[in-house]
Amino acid sequence: MRPSLYADMPMTGIPVAALASFDQRIPALMRQFGIPGATLRLVEQGRLSLDAPAFALLPDLPAPAGTSPDPRLASITVRDLLQHSGGWNSSVSGDPQFQNIQIATALGITGPASASDIIRYMRGRPLDFAPGTNYAYSNFGYNVLGRIVERVSGQTYEAYVRSVLAPAGITRMVLGRTRPSDRMADEPVYYDRFSTTSVFPGAGTVRFPDGGFSVEAFDAHGGWIASAVDLARFMSAIDRDPQRPDLLTPTSLDAMLARPALSTWTSAAAFYALGMFHRPSPGNWWHDGSMAGTQTWLARYNGGVTIALLFNARDVTGAGFGQQVDPTVSAALNSVTAWPTNNFFSLFR
Repeated sequence: MRPSLYADMPMTGIPVAALASFDQRIPALMRQFGIPGATLRLVEQGRLSLDAPAFALLPDLPAPAGTSPDPRLASITVRDLLQHSGGWNSSVSGDPQFQNIQIATALGITGPASASDIIRYMRGRPLDFAPGTNYAYSNFGYNVLGRIVERVSGQTYEAYVRSVLAPAGITRMVLGRTRPSDRMADEPVYYDRFSTTSVFPGAGTVRFPDGGFSVEAFDAHGGWIASAVDLARFMSAIDRDPQRPDLLTPTSLDAMLARPALSTWTSAAAFYALGMFHRPSPGNWWHDGSMAGTQTWLARYNGGVTIALLFNARDVTGAGFGQQVDPTVSAALNSVTAWPTNNFFSLFR
């Protein structure tokens, strides 16, 4: 641990006495582990079907010449991509979103490979299992979804998603950039223990978050820059609270939370539905995520409580920080005896 990073960890929000358990437990967790301080809308509009063949929507991204595409690619649906049953298993064949240099070399292009380049490369690769038969979390599947959103909407992925989020008061979310010099002025430094060769030719060795992968190619599966406040706004716009309008119709929210017809989830208490993990009893839905330089947690708990956490590192000590976020949040929740009624959304952009 490097005390200079944590000795003066300021509380920049507005303190609320009833939520003191979070102010105590979350910074303590960060110090312990060395952590420095939309597709369903198109379905609603009738412009896209969940059962549409995904790659038929992307005829302009063919497999590289000389490759033999897996014939099962034709059976992958939009629903398969959303519920991570498209047929790719990163534990078996690796995650192509992190194979940028290899893919650029294979395609004979100057890197870094774009999101579309990665799709072209993968159309020439075999699947790991039959589509629609299993769950395996796939960043690549959401890359494909991003390109489908662009084709169907006629807009860039970023522009379309921003238009969907705007009614919820979310106006500052943007797609991230890899190199520190290209980032937003108020974006944090991303900490990580490792360095590697940059995906940008000629950039040499860099800290892993600063070029070990191309954030630009991550757009639809992990490329957004957002504040905790905007993540809370997002969850409050899909939480079925009758006091606030939701971004999606009740039918779409039902689909978002429905148990997939996959053997993986047949008897599971919690499952991955369409873009969210869901535990029907007691009624929680959530998503977490991490990569070099960041760890996130967004959850809606039974009773209408939403928690959004963003960290600018995931494990700078190698001691398993990520596994402690959920139990720490649960402990803080259980320590709250009375929930406040303050509404501070208007105070934050």
